[in-house]
Amino acid sequence: MTIILKSGHRCGRWVLGVALMALALSAWGGPAKLTPLPVNSVYQLPVSFTDQQGRTSKLEDWRGKPVMISMFYSSCQFVCPRIIEALKRTEERIAPQQAQLPVLMVSFDTARDDTAALHAMAEERQLDPKLWTLARTDARSVRKLAAALGIQYREL
Repeated sequence: MTIILKSGHRCGRWVLGVALMALALSAWGGPAKLTPLPVNSVYQLPVSFTDQQGRTSKLEDWRGKPVMISMFYSSCQFVCPRIIEALKRTEERIAPQQAQLPVLMVSFDTARDDTAALHAMAEERQLDPKLWTLARTDARSVRKLAAALGIQYREL
């Protein structure tokens, strides 16, 4: 089951959409039984990430686990901090009923959001690295992931 919540905002040099996804909600009761993926599954995308700790992973590594996914850029001073706060509040509301829910935030800004910028943002926002993954990928993968999540954005 996939739940997508979207909203569009104009912020800085980008028009961005936000998607929060709770993926594989059935996995909360224990290990998920992995079944063949539908052709249009987000996990079919061959997207690799590098996170704020310099670790690499693939989108498919998140399969079978509940996770909230959002896209952002670290230089955003208005909307993106609000996205983080909304995700924190969602975590707080879910935590009493379920295990803590990990967050994957993927940057739109492939030119500026390197590992150091992601690490600095995680530190500044006091994001628990056990739950929060701030990640970057290449520009082509950003476009593919945004399209799969139904996020529209463009550089202004």
